Amino acid sequence: MKISLSKTLEVFYIKGLREYINKESIPSLIDEIDDNDVREVIDVFKVIRNKITVFDFIALDLKNEALILGLDLESSFIRAEMNKSYARLYEIFKNHFNITSVNPMDLRSCIEKMEQEKTGNILKHKFSTDNGGYSHTSGSTSKNLDTRSDNFYISGEKNSTLDYYGTIKRYSLQRNEEPIISIEMSYREYAKSAFSKIEHAVITDVKTEKGFQFCVDKIFQHV
Repeated sequence: MKISLSKTLEVFYIKGLREYINKESIPSLIDEIDDNDVREVIDVFKVIRNKITVFDFIALDLKNEALILGLDLESSFIRAEMNKSYARLYEIFKNHFNITSVNPMDLRSCIEKMEQEKTGNILKHKFSTDNGGYSHTSGSTSKNLDTRSDNFYISGEKNSTLDYYGTIKRYSLQRNEEPIISIEMSYREYAKSAFSKIEHAVITDVKTEKGFQFCVDKIFQHV
């Protein structure tokens, strides 16, 4: 399904199913399983396969001259499942537009610039000292607070050069729309190499096409 969100932004939605598995305890079945002197049944679980309808998308952003591959409900699935979904979406893109390959942008440079930007509130950030001797993750429990105002962070920032590897930031737009942009990697990915890339951002709490365009523009502003 194709939708023109604006004169410069076209989105192709692709409806599909994504699965995740969870376990639920069933203590009522414990008594039905035979015990003996060498084993005791502590708990019984059932494994449930859940199927959720998702709307992944391919967006053509003429304003920023960019192609965006988007995955729906990113926070609901494990990384391995999202990687498979991305691979499927990428194949759809290549086949539909007859393009053999694309080079994803590295968004890591956005993190420090978003930290320095006064607009918006930092809800969470990850950083290490310049010599790699200390790593810290901190966040705010309220969307109205800015974790940059934390005294521990202010003191540390004065005494060290910080190397950021993650940030989650909220912006306030019109009509109570408050989109959140997350660009981050795990500490394991960060420690693996000084050249580790971040090739995706997570956008949440978007209510309008203007909000989505704002988030895309904000990322390209800082890349």
